[in-house]
Amino acid sequence: MLKIRNVTAYEMCKETGLAQSRVSEILNGKRRITSETAAVLAQFFKTPVAFWVELQADYDLEWKDPNGIERREITSAPLTLGKYKFHAAVLDNEVAVVTTASFLDFFGITKGAYATGERLANIIESDNLNSKWFRDLRHAVSNPVKYINSNNCLSNGYEGTLIVDYCKGLLEARRTKEFSPNSQGARYAQQAELLVESLAKVGITALIYEATGYETKKRRDALQRLFDAYFRDAYARWTKRFPDDFYTGIMRLKHWSWDSPVWKRPPVFGKITKDIVYQRLEPGVLDKLEDINPVLDGGRRAVKHHQWLSDEVGQPDLDRHLFAVTKMMDGFQEWESYYHLINLTFPKKGSAEQLLLGDYDSRFMK
Repeated sequence: MLKIRNVTAYEMCKETGLAQSRVSEILNGKRRITSETAAVLAQFFKTPVAFWVELQADYDLEWKDPNGIERREITSAPLTLGKYKFHAAVLDNEVAVVTTASFLDFFGITKGAYATGERLANIIESDNLNSKWFRDLRHAVSNPVKYINSNNCLSNGYEGTLIVDYCKGLLEARRTKEFSPNSQGARYAQQAELLVESLAKVGITALIYEATGYETKKRRDALQRLFDAYFRDAYARWTKRFPDDFYTGIMRLKHWSWDSPVWKRPPVFGKITKDIVYQRLEPGVLDKLEDINPVLDGGRRAVKHHQWLSDEVGQPDLDRHLFAVTKMMDGFQEWESYYHLINLTFPKKGSAEQLLLGDYDSRFMK
């Protein structure tokens, strides 16, 4: 569009009042076109505002992770810092994030056309705040981490370390008198100061918990409460729990031929079951089952693992998981693709052992 008008980015900035740093970052794909910027561009280029808004929307829809990986949330929970509440999540690459919406809400930026990270970037945009650190910070808050949340919807978040960096940026801008008294920037800096204080207090508390072993005790007590609900005091009479479709689905995806009855399956099925079922139930469940239902001298267990699960919690949890992993098989023709989705949808929570299922194939009929 600049070439069509035969103008430079500098000339456009001079005529429109847009900051050169903002335009430069947009041109380099490091910043989004907000509805506010779209209105300015539309006036300058004599186009509808919708043209620029839709252009940005198309780019967002086509966005892909730089490594071609679609990040997924593996766990999430509310995060309370003093009187402030955020929504936090951990992604499948172990990155801890706070949702963009909850961080914006902390600064009083409510939902709407302007409720984007671009608002945060604009606050720390100034010719005096143009060091590489500030440029990188503006780029980061304008481009939150995209991931699929537990509801299978696209979500945005900021890494926990970025939250601290942004607060530091606001406080530095206030220190260098970039914000006039009672300005929006000054109010944001005041909020940032409160958040930094809360983080410091939480950090000290966490260190005390760690030093005294209190955090370990809390986890141990929570695990015991889970076990009390999840397991029986004595194993139950055997009943069929795993549907035939579960095993025939594995054979189809593995391209295995097996003419004998399903119940005469070889030991490899036990390893696969351990991998895609028991290791993906609640944390610690598999280790507990291995402890109370060990392998005996003859190489077999006294009963099946599922016979130790309680009717109230353990069995229903197993049934839900079995139904999901079995139905997911219907959408695949190859084991590798299916197993990849299993890892994304149900990350391992049990034993730390990593099973190389590909190695089983060559030994299957031996």
